[in-house]
Amino acid sequence: MTNQEKLNVLNSIAVVDYSASSGELEYVEVANSEENRMKLKSIGVPDFEVEANTEKEIIEISSIGFEFTDAVWFQGGIGFLLDVPSEEDEEEEEEAVSQS
Repeated sequence: MTNQEKLNVLNSIAVVDYSASSGELEYVEVANSEENRMKLKSIGVPDFEVEANTEKEIIEISSIGFEFTDAVWFQGGIGFLLDVPSEEDEEEEEEAVSQS
């Protein structure tokens, strides 16, 4: 599986909550479901890693996203990315949102 394919799988998981501050990702939470566990396993995340990042109904995947892919950035609404978005990309996204 290519790195982009892994990112596609990872980013197909619905994010329940996330937090980032001053350019640092604090957490990314997804539902603790069999479907999400299977997706994580399909990109090479071992069961013990999922268990170590699971608390009741939530799997915290911020470290998983960077450790098991070549992602360098996380952006809410998009997911894990291979590149840091440029300021121009962010301005275009803001403009698209404001036009909606």
